Amino acid sequence: MPGINAVARGDLRIRLGTPRGIWTQTVLLAASGALVLLTLPSESGAFGLRDAELLSLLLTVQMLAVTYVSSAVASSELALEGEKGIPDLTVSAFSARAIAAGKWQSSAVYALYLVAILLPLVVLGTALRGGQMATVALAGALTVAVATAAGVWGAWLGGRFASEFARSVVHWGALAALFGGAAALPEPLWAASPIRMVDLVVHSGWHWWMGVAGAIYLAVSVLGVRLIAAQVDAMRAEGRGG
Repeated sequence: MPGINAVARGDLRIRLGTPRGIWTQTVLLAASGALVLLTLPSESGAFGLRDAELLSLLLTVQMLAVTYVSSAVASSELALEGEKGIPDLTVSAFSARAIAAGKWQSSAVYALYLVAILLPLVVLGTALRGGQMATVALAGALTVAVATAAGVWGAWLGGRFASEFARSVVHWGALAALFGGAAALPEPLWAASPIRMVDLVVHSGWHWWMGVAGAIYLAVSVLGVRLIAAQVDAMRAEGRGG
């Protein structure tokens, strides 16, 4: 892959090509397909919800699923045999900057890939509910931005916490804050809420708040990259000191 460094290539080879990585994609597709089937138009109306509400549900589930898988794989909560975490890469010859950049690249490409494989189902569900393809594109772009940031921070968590229990608690706490806590924030802070942004996409189309949300998650990704690089340097310094 041109422009993708060796760290990211290693991550993506494991995530996209190993049996467990393919199983993860299959489960994601099956769950999304089941949701589309359950919300097919019917005389009584699926779940008693209107088209816009069902479309918002579908795109919100896409956001939740892609973000969770991206962060869980990166943090090793959903462990893929062969993928190198921060502790493994610390003892490699790669520079701290290369490791941090690679984790960002693999998070971004993986998030984009997951959104892409879900695209036919999302397009079908959107078309059945009378939605526009611009809605799919905007929701997909927001999902990639959020999932990329989650993947970067997941990689940092994987190196920061040696205990699987502690890592899992922090991971789920962060997801709860992202999807639950952020939705309760007052304006203008609610731009940080992925769920509020998806709902805004469905009901209003493009809005300048989406640009704010994109900038927020870009900044979160950049901060995560810096923390990964600092973490690698600190671990190497500690190893030399020992």
